[in-house]
Amino acid sequence: MNTSLGKKVLVTSSGLTLYRNKTETAGRVKCTGACATVWPPLTLPVGATHATAGAGITQSALGKAKRADGKWQVTYKGQPLYTFAQDQAAGQTNGQGIKDVGTWMAATVGTGATNAAPSTTSSSSSPPSSSSEGSSKSGGYGY
Repeated sequence: MNTSLGKKVLVTSSGLTLYRNKTETAGRVKCTGACATVWPPLTLPVGATHATAGAGITQSALGKAKRADGKWQVTYKGQPLYTFAQDQAAGQTNGQGIKDVGTWMAATVGTGATNAAPSTTSSSSSPPSSSSEGSSKSGGYGY
């Protein structure tokens, strides 16, 4: 789905936008505690070994990173994925551009560890797929 961001945005199977934090290095999770309440991580269910790619996503681009709580967080090209608590409906991109302990950007197809784009979040392994939409905000959401 195309969004106002003009890019193919990664989403969960229920259509929620996935985000990344530009300060997180590939495979290294920093958003824990209070941060993970505002930016819920996309994690694998207990017993799952990997996420499954949805339409428009290359399976080999998906991976996982171990969180401090022992759960596995889904990554896209090494970047941990999160959702945003204020995105309540499919296609919303309320977390785009928020600056708080780094900058949060919607994860997009083709985003690599050094690109300025995406991340995902959710408490279950919803296969990332591509979509689009967006807006920019800033606010006080921290780690």
